[in-house]
Amino acid sequence: MVFVEVLMTIGEFAKRTGLSVSAIRFYASHQLLQPAEVDRSTGYRHYAESQVADGVLIRNLRRLNMSLREIALALDLSEVERRNLVEQHLAQLEATVMRAHHLAQTMGTTRPKQETAMSTTDRSITVESLDLAQAFDQVLPAAGTDPELPHLMSVLIEGKAGSVRLVATDSYRLAIRDLVPTELDGDFKAIVPAASLAKWRAGLDEPATLSLRVSDGRFELGRTDHVHSTRLVPVVFPDYEKFLAPVGDLTRVTADKGQLLAALDDVGREEPLHLAVTKTALRLSCGDDNAEVAAAVAGPPVQVALNCGFVETAIRNSVGAEVAIEIEDSLKTVLFRSADDGTFTTRVMPIKL
Repeated sequence: MVFVEVLMTIGEFAKRTGLSVSAIRFYASHQLLQPAEVDRSTGYRHYAESQVADGVLIRNLRRLNMSLREIALALDLSEVERRNLVEQHLAQLEATVMRAHHLAQTMGTTRPKQETAMSTTDRSITVESLDLAQAFDQVLPAAGTDPELPHLMSVLIEGKAGSVRLVATDSYRLAIRDLVPTELDGDFKAIVPAASLAKWRAGLDEPATLSLRVSDGRFELGRTDHVHSTRLVPVVFPDYEKFLAPVGDLTRVTADKGQLLAALDDVGREEPLHLAVTKTALRLSCGDDNAEVAAAVAGPPVQVALNCGFVETAIRNSVGAEVAIEIEDSLKTVLFRSADDGTFTTRVMPIKL
């Protein structure tokens, strides 16, 4: 009996791997993730089940800020060799952050506030592993990857008022996730390397109770059988809270998450994504490609241009069947959140045309 591997569309492959459609096309153009088949008449790309593992691996390595050359090398290595490569890469990232901070201090261009950069007294919280895993998946894509901006290559983890907040920004988007801990021992702030959190993410898929601890300049994530530890990043995290409160009238749009993702698949990726809100719908356009999604709209019509990849990530990482979008005007950040769960939000900077 001959078994024929079933192929999937690029949209389905994106869902299976967690990569955006534009990212899949990008990696294909760099010979890292070629489609198993391309329809000659339509140009549609199809991928095989056996390629899902490589897609997930590429996604995770890219989140660790690995270069395309390093990723190409990692794909050909054994699991042990790949693990060694990742360890070397993380060590280089941490060294880069420390060097940049030291240089900034010698130049007198930064004076980190001790209470903002890290907590020197012991503080701990307890959270559920699956909740933390989801929070990592939601905020880590928004962390910066530019070694010249080390303060953006980190995640703020803040415990206060009975909740735990994770914040990441690359200055073009801002991702915030709030968690309800099972236990919180005092308020604290910790700025943690995003690369370290991305590395730890792989071990959080099994239900467990985790302890997050800040002590003596280090951040620890522990369970009964193992403790991860990394140095806190001694920089001042951007003052993100000033972007949270709207200053003008808002237009609020609520639409089906699946329909929004399907519409994004229908529009091109070469131009900025234009969102136009009418009385009953949200229109998406990229170049000459257009799509429309029925929506509940409260507020006046408004238009805005955004990075398509950032929009797709914000929508895909939202929780629930519907996504709420809040637009103030074409020059203000656009907010994306789950319509039925406001604990995760993403703000995306508009593109000025």
